[in-house]
Amino acid sequence: MYFQVEDRFRKRDSFLHRLDPRAKVVIALGLILTLSLLPIGAFARYAAVWLAVLAGAAWARVGPGYVLARSFVALPFVLAVVTLPFTTPGEIIARAPWLGWPVTLEGTLRAASIVAKSWVSVQVAILLVAITSLPDLLWGLRALRVPAPLIAIVSFMYRYLFVLAEETQRLLRARAARSAARGGR
Repeated sequence: MYFQVEDRFRKRDSFLHRLDPRAKVVIALGLILTLSLLPIGAFARYAAVWLAVLAGAAWARVGPGYVLARSFVALPFVLAVVTLPFTTPGEIIARAPWLGWPVTLEGTLRAASIVAKSWVSVQVAILLVAITSLPDLLWGLRALRVPAPLIAIVSFMYRYLFVLAEETQRLLRARAARSAARGGR
C-alpha cells in the first residue's frame, strides 16, 4: 500500500488509553448527553465540561492543542444556526446593520448555546477517537450491543477508505505520466 491515511489514534501509555473501550464509549456518550441536556445559556457549565475534556486530553498525553485544532471541523455547521438571532422572538437587543433586522437576546443565547454544545461534543468525539484504536472502538460498540449492521458499515468504511485512497493515488500518478505539461493543468 503506497498511500498512508492518517489514523487519528495516538498511541500513548496513559490511564485513559488503558481504559476498557466500553467505558470510554459510555463516558463519551455520557458527556455528550450531559451537554445536550444542559439548559440554554448555561455557559459556565459548558465551560466546565470543556475544561474536563481538555484535562482528559492532557491526562491522556494527547494534548489539548490536538483536540482543539481538530475541533474546528465543526465550524461550517455554525451556518445552520446563523438565522436564530433574527428569527427567534424575544427582547430586541440590536438591529443588523444595513438590513435593519432585529437581533433578539433569546435567539442569540440559543445560537451561542447550540454552537458551544456542538463544539464541545465534537471535542469529546475527537478525544475518544484519539485514545481508542478503531478495532477496539468497534469491539466496545459491539459489546455495548450497538446493531451489527451499523458496526459492519463503519468497519467497511474504514477498510475501503484505504482502498479508495490508494486508487486515487494511482489515478493521479497515471494522469501525471500521460500529461505533457509539468505542474499545470
